[in-house]
Amino acid sequence: MQAILALISVLGFALAFMALGEWAGLVAKYRLHEARITNRVDKVLGSLLAAMTLLAAVWLAAAIFRNIPDSGWQRQVRNSHVIAALDSRLPSAPEVLTTLSHLIDPNSFPEVFRGLEPALKTDTPLPDMGELNAAVQSARPSVVKIEGEGCNNIVEGSGFVTGNNVVVTNAHVVAGVDEPYVLDQNGKHEARVVLFDPDLDLAILRASDLAGEPLAVDLATASNGTSAAVLGFPSGAGFTAGPGAILETFQAQGRNIYDRGQTVREVYSIKAEVVHGNSGGPIIDGDGEVIGVIFAKSVSYSSVGYALTMQQVMDKIVQARGLTAPVSTSSCTQ
Repeated sequence: MQAILALISVLGFALAFMALGEWAGLVAKYRLHEARITNRVDKVLGSLLAAMTLLAAVWLAAAIFRNIPDSGWQRQVRNSHVIAALDSRLPSAPEVLTTLSHLIDPNSFPEVFRGLEPALKTDTPLPDMGELNAAVQSARPSVVKIEGEGCNNIVEGSGFVTGNNVVVTNAHVVAGVDEPYVLDQNGKHEARVVLFDPDLDLAILRASDLAGEPLAVDLATASNGTSAAVLGFPSGAGFTAGPGAILETFQAQGRNIYDRGQTVREVYSIKAEVVHGNSGGPIIDGDGEVIGVIFAKSVSYSSVGYALTMQQVMDKIVQARGLTAPVSTSSCTQ
C-alpha cells in the first residue's frame, strides 16, 4: 500500500507539473508567434527543453525507484550508462525524493550508497558452519537482542557486548525508542542509550547484569574471501548463526538513517542472509573476534548485506567510555 501511495503521489505531481508546463509553453509560443520568431527556432528550443526534461526525469526517477527490491529492475538501473553519467555529474537527489524511495521499500536499513550499488562478484563460496561452530558457541552469550516500543510498534534488532555493561547496536534499531531493553541469557534488562550516531548508524547502550563477556575485536581490515559467521536475531526470532564471506571493502558515500545529508562509511559487502533483526549484530571470524557490524541489506543482490568495519566502531566505543547519561534517540526512521 505504501508503494502504491508513493507511486500515485509521484504520478499526480508529474501530471500537475506537466499541465503547468503545457500552459506555459502555449503562452510562450503565442508570444513568440506575435514577435514573428520562426517555427524553426521554436522547434529547436522545444527539442532542447524536451531533452533536458527527459534527462531530469530519468535522474529523479532513478533516485525514487532504485530501491525497488527486484533484481531485474536493479540490473537495468545498475547497467545504465545514462544513469551512471547523470549520477556522476549531478548532485544527489532532493531529500523529498529519497523519502519517497524509502516508502517504496519501507525497511529501516539506511541508504549505503548515494547512487547505484557497485557491481559485486558474489561467487565467493560460503564457509562450512562446522568450521565456525566453536567460535559461535563462545560468542553466543555475548550476542543480545534489542527491543523497545517506538514508531507505533515494537522494534527489534541485535547487538553485542563490548565492555562492562556496554552493548553496541545500530542507531536505526533504537531510533525513536525511549526505553530500550536488552535481552540475553540472563533475561531482560533495562537499557539506556549513551551514544547515538545517525550518520555512522551506531548506538551504544548501557545495561547491567549482562550474561556475556565483552567480545574481542579485530581492528584490521578483513581480506576479501574471509570466512565469517553472522550472529543475531533475524526477524525477531531466536538466536541464529549463519555463514558469511567478505566480498569487498568500500568507502561508501550514502545518507544517514533519516535519508538526510551525506555520510561516508567504511563498509564490507558480505555474502550472507541478512534480514530485519540482524541489524546491529556482529560478524565474527574463525577466532571468535568481531570484524564487522551488520547494518544494511543490498537492494540489488538477494544474499548480500553490508557491515561497518571495526576501526570506526571502536572509535565510537572509545568515545562512549565514561558516558552514563541517556541521550536522545531522536525520531523514528520511517
